[in-house]
Amino acid sequence: MVSEKILSGLPVAQAINESTRLKITLGDFTPNLAVLFLGENADDLSYRVQLKKSADLLGVTIAEIALPADVTAAKLRKEIQAINADHSIHGVLIQTIRDAKLREVVLHTLHIDKDAEGILAHNFQDLEYGTADIVPCTAGAVRSLILAAHKPEELQGKEAVIINSSPVIGIPLFLMLQQLGMTTTTCNRYTKDLATYTKRADLIVTATGKRGIITAESLGDKMPSIFDVSIIRENGHIVGDVIHSDELFEKVHCVTPVPGGVGPVTVATLLAQCVHLCEKFKGKVREHRHHEAV
Repeated sequence: MVSEKILSGLPVAQAINESTRLKITLGDFTPNLAVLFLGENADDLSYRVQLKKSADLLGVTIAEIALPADVTAAKLRKEIQAINADHSIHGVLIQTIRDAKLREVVLHTLHIDKDAEGILAHNFQDLEYGTADIVPCTAGAVRSLILAAHKPEELQGKEAVIINSSPVIGIPLFLMLQQLGMTTTTCNRYTKDLATYTKRADLIVTATGKRGIITAESLGDKMPSIFDVSIIRENGHIVGDVIHSDELFEKVHCVTPVPGGVGPVTVATLLAQCVHLCEKFKGKVREHRHHEAV
């Protein structure tokens, strides 16, 4: 019973990776993803290791760009401008930047053609209009998992609760689920009486970093599907927001594990989007050469 309720991200990631590998093989190109990071962070390092492993299997090269944790805005801007100008780099992942001024530098300097993460305003605008081919990776990964668990027509008219309001998870997911025809409510870790929302939900996405924010007691009788995005280090283990128990499994349609749920699909989505940007770049080069020849 328990294993039947666990929605592993591995088969979904594998399907995305197979499609990505086929594009690389047929296109006969080598995509290059730059990974820029500041200082050393255990979670960021773990993600890079997983990313490099997946990229190697697909034929995507990874170029790591390490900057000091106390990097200045001017230095960061110069580094991103160099990436923008480097035609050998097709996409960029910029790992955790907590300083608001440095985040502004990223958002105002990174070129749209290199935005493999889908974090820039132009890509977000495309998402609002339902025309985006590049989306925030984690939100895109959750959408892929949702569509692995449910046919689109099953979601129409159903209620979704997203416990996150960030511009890379909660807000884009709100738009994605609305476009799938769901009635969607956005909450956060500070929402009062959160259970009043989760108990009526057919689908729950939680990304708060607050262990135990979702338990069996948080659920009603609608057998919701739960997608746990959080990564929490607890007593030497990696866990999520959701407390798994026999009682919870009796009350859910499915729940993603941590680790092994959203994470692998996020990596696959990032690499797929890097390959897409590489394809677009190669297309522009061919078009430019054609015009020169004419």
